[in-house]
Amino acid sequence: MEQDTDKLIRDQLKTLPQNLQRAIAAVPWKTLVGQIGKENGLGTEQIESLERETMFIIYAFEPAEDYIANIVREINISEETADAIAQSVAEKILDYISKQADEFGNEVIKEETPAIAADIHPMIEPGEVVHDAEPKTQKEAEKPPVSVPDYRYPKGKDPYREPI
Repeated sequence: MEQDTDKLIRDQLKTLPQNLQRAIAAVPWKTLVGQIGKENGLGTEQIESLERETMFIIYAFEPAEDYIANIVREINISEETADAIAQSVAEKILDYISKQADEFGNEVIKEETPAIAADIHPMIEPGEVVHDAEPKTQKEAEKPPVSVPDYRYPKGKDPYREPI
């Protein structure tokens, strides 16, 4: 069961953009969630549930609009406490991940943008023109087409086929 969950999380993480993956890995969000839970008087099991619900938002398993309702239901806390927790998570974790993703996104764009080389055509030498072929003369144009040689078998029988 645990392995299936980890595989599901890894697969979901792979669907996110590269800059967002790097930002999530760079931010110690689990530690921050634990601190936020302790600041709001949550117990160990409640902090684990908060961590799980936060992971669902970070990894885009669930929409962020459902976060407060989910933590009220899963952690069994008041809506005011859930709102305070959601505010702290947004400020300390989600905004930080967003900023990191933007920074990593700018780096990726700079790294992946190829340098545009001059208009180089390796098959054409400098000074050559693409259509330098001599036009056909009138004599060459009037030559009759070459006839196809007669490849029929002697006596009309294919020596490689067996008779029926």
